[in-house]
Amino acid sequence: LTGAGFLSSFFVSLAAAAVTKQNDFLEGKSVYKGSGHIVIIGWNERSKGIIHALCQQNTLISIALIDESLEKNPLSNKNVHFIKGRPNQDEVLLKAGITKASKVIITADQDKGELQADMHSIITLLAVKGLNSFVPCIVEILTHEQIENAKRAGADEIIETNVITSFIMLQSISSHDMVTSFLDLLNQMSDRKLVYQDVMTEEIEKDYTTIGIERLKNGMVLLGIKRGGATILNPPRPFSIEKNDQLILIRS
Repeated sequence: LTGAGFLSSFFVSLAAAAVTKQNDFLEGKSVYKGSGHIVIIGWNERSKGIIHALCQQNTLISIALIDESLEKNPLSNKNVHFIKGRPNQDEVLLKAGITKASKVIITADQDKGELQADMHSIITLLAVKGLNSFVPCIVEILTHEQIENAKRAGADEIIETNVITSFIMLQSISSHDMVTSFLDLLNQMSDRKLVYQDVMTEEIEKDYTTIGIERLKNGMVLLGIKRGGATILNPPRPFSIEKNDQLILIRS
């Protein structure tokens, strides 16, 4: 009887521990212990779309999602580790394994005003860079005047959401069905990749059109050139390729 009682107690304790661990995972209380993952900050339609696209492209990818408003993991069926808490706090970022992350994406807080959301994103960026200064950070900024502050805080890439939206709406005024066509283009781009490629030695001083034809034969579409800090799309002809140029390509 004593042995049976101890055995029953052991299995009950084991089951309780398993349930507690599972609840901690769903509620965002457990620590992420992996490395080479992507940390996404903020839960909204943008981050939801990013996670679905990343998981579709690579089923083995690991993602740590940080959000303060969620009560439980919204994508427990995906390879997503949820961390509940304020993303500008060191203990929350360390829970998400920020020191071993390969990339960080900071989305704007949809529950705040534009300026407040930008300031929150910049403070979060400072916290991230303070713990891992080498991790590449992509930051969504809503107001143009905060772009420089985001750069000073260490943003590697800045997405100006409102600028993109304004451009689409402006084009739709002068061109019928512009928005529909643009969205169709974006949907088709989900199966392809926009990439930068360094110019090969044999391509230096060649004409832009010649390079475009050569890349098209390999299933890639040449959109433009990145030269220094400038991006040149569909440059005027004739246009020669220089040594430090980068090609902007759509790759299947």
